Amino acid sequence: MQISSVQNRPVSPVRPASRPPQKEAIATDQVSLSEAPTRVYSEAFGKIRHLALQLDHDVPPNIRNEVFNAWFQVFETMDDKTRFTIVLESDEDRQALAQRLEERNIPNRERFGLMVNDGLDITMWARDQMIGMRNADGSARLLGQTTMRDHGDDEQLPPRIAEFAGVELDADKRLVTDGGDEVSNTNESFLGFTSLYLTAKKLYDEEHPGQSTTPFSVTMVEDNTNVGYHFEPNLYKSTQGPGEEHWLGLAHGIFEEKYGHKVTVVGADDPSTPELEVPATFHIDMGLTPVDNHTVLVGDPSWARSTIAGLSPDEYADHNRRLNQNLGTEGQDHLAALVHQNTEGDPLLQHQFDHNAQLMRDRGYNVVRLPYLEGPPELPWVTYNNCLMENYVDDGGHQVKRVFLPTYDLPALDSRASQVYQSLGFEVIPLKLPALTSWRGAIRCISNVLERGPAQTA
Repeated sequence: MQISSVQNRPVSPVRPASRPPQKEAIATDQVSLSEAPTRVYSEAFGKIRHLALQLDHDVPPNIRNEVFNAWFQVFETMDDKTRFTIVLESDEDRQALAQRLEERNIPNRERFGLMVNDGLDITMWARDQMIGMRNADGSARLLGQTTMRDHGDDEQLPPRIAEFAGVELDADKRLVTDGGDEVSNTNESFLGFTSLYLTAKKLYDEEHPGQSTTPFSVTMVEDNTNVGYHFEPNLYKSTQGPGEEHWLGLAHGIFEEKYGHKVTVVGADDPSTPELEVPATFHIDMGLTPVDNHTVLVGDPSWARSTIAGLSPDEYADHNRRLNQNLGTEGQDHLAALVHQNTEGDPLLQHQFDHNAQLMRDRGYNVVRLPYLEGPPELPWVTYNNCLMENYVDDGGHQVKRVFLPTYDLPALDSRASQVYQSLGFEVIPLKLPALTSWRGAIRCISNVLERGPAQTA
């Protein structure tokens, strides 16, 4: 079995996360939660009624500008009654944002809750430390699970956001996952294998403290070369007690209990193939997107690579010029570096994506591919999966179906991705984010849906 790496995004490329002794998250007694069952929000149905965002004070200016521009495109496009809870590190950031809201004449500014958390070291990644859910009575609930890795002080935010925004909190720490490792339609959720493995391992470790061996076929190893990790076969697999099926099954049951419907795991090894299957992306939302209950979009590095190969010399130079300009570099052949990362740099990457696509087909889904390029350090991750979608009937009786789509100032790739969404009936709202995605995340990663309306059609 050939080993394949799974990259992870940095907590903060600017400075290491300073972490004071972490306060215990506000524990929520399970009995005090609503008795009604909950369900995780679907990606493509309903109006976003309440969105959480957050800002790392120390982001470089080019990333801050991209993020603010994307935020304001969202503010100006979404319904003018949509609420926003925005978590900031300093009053300086609060004042700057409040001033820009006034200058842009954003209506109903009372719906913007600017939440300053002095003394906390937070990241940009609003998606990861919590998962928004709907109770059966329509009220909102926030799951503040255990994150998959160190996230600065982000894990302290869910109870604060829940109190600030008036959302019910479920502080169940049994799950080890990030919000980016789950995507859903109204029938089922797709979960990255990494989340299942880490949750199962946590359950096992808590019952077998200090034990050096585990019953799992693979083990996850931190990868210091690119601030990530990789899976490799577990050479010290324990044969004592229940096997990995028991622990993975326990974890799977907890995910289905919390998410409120079927959970399909993506990225687990298929023993019928000679390759070691692992998650194609460090978070599933970087490369797999359900756009309704019948269709799933799956990334395709070969499509992006063939598109680059088909550029004329002038077009190739222009695309490189755009990347250099957006990243603050000069004269670099970034396209060549991207192609290398998605071939020699990760030889099994295409296989992992194709395997995911086949898994979706086997589950009865119509699979549509999207261009995709995994970024090496300091270059964009060209993902058109990491988006926000809305699909609802507005107050005038008109159907609204739109996608806030990350773009990279790469016309050949951006246009192909836009055409895919347009062919599926979406209005495309492009968000230019090449610098942000050099940190390995796009618009879905920097936002979190706290409340979404029900699915509707005109």
